[in-house]
Amino acid sequence: MKTIDRYNGQGQIRNDSISLSCSFTISQMNNGRLIGESIIEDDFQAQKLFDQSNARISGRTTDGYILVEEPIYITKFTEHNRISFVLNSLKILNESVSLTPKFVKYGLTNFIFDGIDWTSMPNGEQRRDKFTLSLGGKNILVKQVNNYKEVSKIIKNEKGIDVTSEIIISCEDKQELEEFSHLVTDISTLLSFARGTRIRWIYYTLLTGNNILIEERRIHSNTRPLYNGFEVISDNTPWEPDIKTFLESCYSYYQKFKTTLKLFVPIEYYLESKSHEIQSIKFLLASIAMESLDANYRAWKSVKKRNEGGPPFRDVLDSLFKEFGLEGEDFSFIQFRNAVVHEGLVEGLVGPQSNFIKEYYKLINQIDRIILRILNYNSYYLDIRNNFKRVLLKT
Repeated sequence: MKTIDRYNGQGQIRNDSISLSCSFTISQMNNGRLIGESIIEDDFQAQKLFDQSNARISGRTTDGYILVEEPIYITKFTEHNRISFVLNSLKILNESVSLTPKFVKYGLTNFIFDGIDWTSMPNGEQRRDKFTLSLGGKNILVKQVNNYKEVSKIIKNEKGIDVTSEIIISCEDKQELEEFSHLVTDISTLLSFARGTRIRWIYYTLLTGNNILIEERRIHSNTRPLYNGFEVISDNTPWEPDIKTFLESCYSYYQKFKTTLKLFVPIEYYLESKSHEIQSIKFLLASIAMESLDANYRAWKSVKKRNEGGPPFRDVLDSLFKEFGLEGEDFSFIQFRNAVVHEGLVEGLVGPQSNFIKEYYKLINQIDRIILRILNYNSYYLDIRNNFKRVLLKT
């Protein structure tokens, strides 16, 4: 892991009974993890922080920014009063009240893409490194980071994690940050589904028009190593901007169905499935994605659960698929799943791996198509059953 940002300073660590002065170093790693280390000035009291819970840290960085109080989870106490800890989030503030916000940047991990629009670099070089979106009434710029070429090569070769791009939104009021954070979270979920690997934002930075920092927040997000090769939507080109088309046509439908169908849940299982190495577990995780669609569709349509005398899994899936224009589906994965769960079918032992791969690809394609149809997507996607050929989605 490498450090993408670090904060040094002086402050206090306290819990419900004591407050101790300390120096601190807090770092965010390229996988989003937030880790810290502090040296406590009071020898006698330092051990009490480790022995008791509810510790919090606050202070001021060496750059003069305020470190807003955040809970910490102490992981280690060593001699010389040194403690190690982790955080779920970190917030830095510029205390100057005269600064006017202009835009906010969100850092995205593992979004590998080609741009549509060009940027002129200081050395005269032209880079096609960005594209624009219009979502929820907001104009959004998605741009590769300056060292994108180097970073993307490393994470591709090593199946790593790093910030590859930033989402930039005009922001003239700090009160908009919560709304924008939800917006970028939804964009990240849709991008994760489209590219077949988990994409997350791990920080935002609110800036003035002169790039002076007003507020920064970093979060310990649920990132995963880059997993290439299972994309659903192909990369942008200036002539066929598939990612841009997908986001702009599907965002409003995701807003609708992330509540009624809790669409983010099957997408999470789907992504876990694609990132796993063992074929039978990949298949089972994809099956759970379908189970989650079944459960959420029953709740949406007020259909009884199976253990309450409701219709079988297959019948509910058939209704779900028909509702979104997919007729005549073969849900043979159910029988195969039952053999794995109840009969111990394991690739290489009882069942050949080729059967798992065939059934898995078939199941993934069904999940691809039903989620795309729920999102009202009517354009091109990559068909896993046909060597990822770019084909028009058929209803």
